[in-house]
Amino acid sequence: MTYRIRNILIAIGLAVVAMLLVLLYVTNYKRSVQHAQTTEPVFVAAHDIAPGATGADIAKHDLRQVNVAHDAVVPGAISSPDQIRTLVLSSPIYAG
Repeated sequence: MTYRIRNILIAIGLAVVAMLLVLLYVTNYKRSVQHAQTTEPVFVAAHDIAPGATGADIAKHDLRQVNVAHDAVVPGAISSPDQIRTLVLSSPIYAG
């Protein structure tokens, strides 16, 4: 075996080892980030809701609670059904 072939095989072997180490690092980092992430309960529409529905009716029958990552909660998200009891829906709301 010539030096050139030996050096190519060593380079390929080191590249495979480096690839495996990077893959292991990225997988563990992703797992640790997901584990440390906190969730918050928010209420979403269980099904499509037509305009004109009152907040009291929506709060009783049309909401379901889901847990959302803290970073994904948008301003104005419903965290309690009591927030919408006095409101009237002016545009349709779609499920989810």
